[in-house]
Order: sequence, then C-alpha cells, then structure tokens
Amino acid sequence: MNYLLSKLNATFRDKKAYFFIVLIMFCLGISFGLYTVKYMGASDRKDLTNYFFSFTNSIGSQPTNYGNLLFEVLKKNMLLIIPIFLLGLTFFGAPVILILDLLKGFTLGYTFSFMV
Repeated sequence: MNYLLSKLNATFRDKKAYFFIVLIMFCLGISFGLYTVKYMGASDRKDLTNYFFSFTNSIGSQPTNYGNLLFEVLKKNMLLIIPIFLLGLTFFGAPVILILDLLKGFTLGYTFSFMV
C-alpha cells in the first residue's frame, strides 16, 4: 500500500502541470455550461423545462430497474473512459483528451445550472 501511495505521489509531483491543465479545462467547461443556461432565451428555457418535467413524469410512472440502470451508466462512462485511456497512450491524443474533458465539464455545468 505504501508503495502504491509513493508511486502516485511521485507521479503527481512529476506531472503537476498536466493535472493543472486538465483541471483548468474542466473548470472552463463548467463555466461555459453555466453561462449557456444563463444567457439562454426564454423560449428555449421553457422548452427545456417542459422536456424535463415530461421526462420526470414518465420516469415516475414506471418502477426503476436498478440493475439495468447501473449497466447503462457503466456503459456510458466506459464510452468516455476507454477513449481517454487509449488516447493517453499517444502524444497526439492529449488535445483530444482536453476537448473531451471540456465537454464533460460543459455537460455538468449545463445540468447543474439548469437544475438550479
């Protein structure tokens, strides 16, 4: 266990700039998502609200299959994790990983801002 922690600490210390760039891109994506909802037109906001309420009503009318839901969530996340891992093995994959990180931040920022 100590070997693993020391290895992670050494990796973080060596690649601190890369982790910082990834964090910045993720935060930029979140802020882009926040501002997208903030400056959204009234008609677009109303359409999105209607879609969200119809979605929640359709989910509430059926029982939830938690096993199927877990499988779907894992499948969606693997579609993001596997390309990041494979692109991380190449030098040219770094910009694509940063764009994927930005898009994931945008999705989270957009979702949280709309929910609030």
